[in-house]
Amino acid sequence: MIKMMKTLARILPFLALMLMINLNLSAQTKVQEPKIKSVVVNEEQEFGKGAAKPQIESETNYDPAGNVIEEKEYKDGKMTSHVKNEYDSNNNKTKVTELDESGRILKYTVYKYDKNLRIEKQVYGSNQKLKSRKTYQYKFY
Repeated sequence: MIKMMKTLARILPFLALMLMINLNLSAQTKVQEPKIKSVVVNEEQEFGKGAAKPQIESETNYDPAGNVIEEKEYKDGKMTSHVKNEYDSNNNKTKVTELDESGRILKYTVYKYDKNLRIEKQVYGSNQKLKSRKTYQYKFY
């Protein structure tokens, strides 16, 4: 009996450690959430007899990182806004392009970063000429 208790006393800390490691590993397992690629919002009005068909209100597309890469907005079935976004490897927005309904560039904005901090914003017109520039300066503690 004493021999069995000594053996148990040696094994018990080892078993407890294994149980804690197992619980810790299972707690760290992440559930993979589905990633949204795009969202289309339709609006319906005037319910009842002779009701109007649903009309698209907006369309939003995402990249695999979850960044919005394209947005379209509609009014009465007609596109009113079309914007495309580009991002760097740190998910900083680097370019925003505003397009008309036929896909022609109305204007675009370029953002520059240093160490993930925005340092400059440049806005260009449809003629690709610089219209405005903002610079950002940061102070740290």
